[in-house]
Amino acid sequence: MFLATPLILGVLISIFKADAANILAIYPWPAYSHQVVHNQLTVALAKRGHQMTVFTPKPMNKHIPNYTEHSLSHLSNIFRGNLNYVQSGKKGTMFHFPMLMDLTAILADEIWSNEHLKEYISPNSTKKFDLLISATAHTDSLYYLSHLLKTPLIIVSTGPAYAFNLFESGTPTLPSSFPDVMLGFTDKMNFWQRIANLIQVIRQWHGFYYVAVQAQEKVLRKHFGDNVPSIDELRQGVTLLLQNTHPLLHYPRPMTPNVVQIAGLRMGVMNKTLPEPLKSILDDANEGFIYFSLGSNINSTDLGPEMIEQIVSVFAELPYKVLWKFDADSLIHHPKNVIIHKWIPQFAVLAHPNIKLFIYQGGLQSTEEAIENSVPLLGIPIIFDQAFNVEALKRKGVAESVDLYTMTRKEFREKIYQLILNPKYKENMKKLWALFSHRMHHPLEEAVWWCEYVIKHKGAPYLQSPRLPWYKYHMIDIYIFFVTILLIIYHLCRWLLRFVVSHFRNRFGSSESDSSKSKKLKSS
Repeated sequence: MFLATPLILGVLISIFKADAANILAIYPWPAYSHQVVHNQLTVALAKRGHQMTVFTPKPMNKHIPNYTEHSLSHLSNIFRGNLNYVQSGKKGTMFHFPMLMDLTAILADEIWSNEHLKEYISPNSTKKFDLLISATAHTDSLYYLSHLLKTPLIIVSTGPAYAFNLFESGTPTLPSSFPDVMLGFTDKMNFWQRIANLIQVIRQWHGFYYVAVQAQEKVLRKHFGDNVPSIDELRQGVTLLLQNTHPLLHYPRPMTPNVVQIAGLRMGVMNKTLPEPLKSILDDANEGFIYFSLGSNINSTDLGPEMIEQIVSVFAELPYKVLWKFDADSLIHHPKNVIIHKWIPQFAVLAHPNIKLFIYQGGLQSTEEAIENSVPLLGIPIIFDQAFNVEALKRKGVAESVDLYTMTRKEFREKIYQLILNPKYKENMKKLWALFSHRMHHPLEEAVWWCEYVIKHKGAPYLQSPRLPWYKYHMIDIYIFFVTILLIIYHLCRWLLRFVVSHFRNRFGSSESDSSKSKKLKSS
């Protein structure tokens, strides 16, 4: 089992220094949970001696050798002011897909307008880069940096394999067998689910190749004029995709060689230290405690007074303390057993021996932290990949779920007791962690190795699968060819049959006619 402590992993990362390279990293998505994954990779590369230049909406503001950070913190306000996750979850993510494309176009536009970035891409710049790392966030116009800087491009996805990740990497979508991340189906889809899955993949294909392309090309032309490569050309320049997934987190599926699965990037390296007075509060939770958080993107206050009151009324009946990541200073009808904090050191809380249950929104980073600490999960999925993550965990016997928009007090309370009182969930989580952590190499070590591989060889185009037009990819032209051949054969056989029948009718019909005529002559 590979359980690296921070010290051991630091030695693995830094003991053999690679030839120092200049690496530019662009992370547009303004979500803390996404940035902790990105930061883990970029800091590890800096420890290897590479000069890191990082644009991020969530700067760490720490002194790190070989590390230059440029803040894009204003992007968080733009995004939060235009997207309410709770409302989006109720209507369905695809309902807001056009708006999401508009927002990501704004993100790309803001980044291209950044004065520091303009300096780096200026013809007079003396700064040269050996690698570009970019997040996959529907901001594909940023891939043009690879063209301007003449560097290979690696993209990083902090979530599971969305359809657009599969399109970008050339990985088969196979909607008959593998559920789309946005739907929350399992790999055991019935007939109607497979129909819905196919429709969803087609919708995302249209969004990826048409809606997103138009939005991003508009941004690109605004900053660089009409003489720029198409977004499709820029996408084909992607050398490698680092995908934050693993067969044990979701479902086994075929991946092309240019996809490296890096789930567990932070395992064994996160801080378990709890600050006071929170440590004392949890130490005194003799009956145990429940941790409740909707993640870094969703504010609990967005649930609304009615939904909050329903949740609070259930918590008030429990014999356990409840620690709630809550973004306001006060709580309606605040029970004595509920403790609220605006920000909580989540991993340290999950590592506490008194924890009984983690109630959460189904985020992938939180899922990994719960697995590492073997904490059973109650999912309240709201948007994006959350339902997909939770359903996969339910199949593994480590989680249950409730629907935020339809759950009753009784259902919520029963699920909580079911997960706490039935030991199978805890035991299954321990087994899952044992399997998940048993690796030949730590995922962070592997991610760093691949980055340095791409730098050394100035790309790896030989890992990419061919990009084909949709009609070739799905063999529509071949199907049409065979159907045409079959139709030709069918019509030839039909014509031949008619010819033979007509010939025999004429021949035997003529003989019978002559015979009847001779009989008539004889009788007369």
